[in-house]
Amino acid sequence: MTENKAADKAEHKRWTVTEFDEHTIHLKAPFRMLFNDNISLARASISTVEERQGHDVIIVSTMDGRSYEVMRGLARAQREKTKEAFGL
Repeated sequence: MTENKAADKAEHKRWTVTEFDEHTIHLKAPFRMLFNDNISLARASISTVEERQGHDVIIVSTMDGRSYEVMRGLARAQREKTKEAFGL
């Protein structure tokens, strides 16, 4: 799969936060245990963060024009992790 096709595929999934630090936010596609669907976003590459759908989905746009849908999650701990990762 070419890099562009992989990037396009990554944009059309919903992601959850697995971990984060001051430089990077690590995301994975939930419910995909058979595949290693993980990505990392450098904080410096994030241009905007928007809350959507009653604050259950966060749209993260990067400086290269890509956007990712990140789910806050159902569990309280996951929601707090996502909120803290994106500074919401």
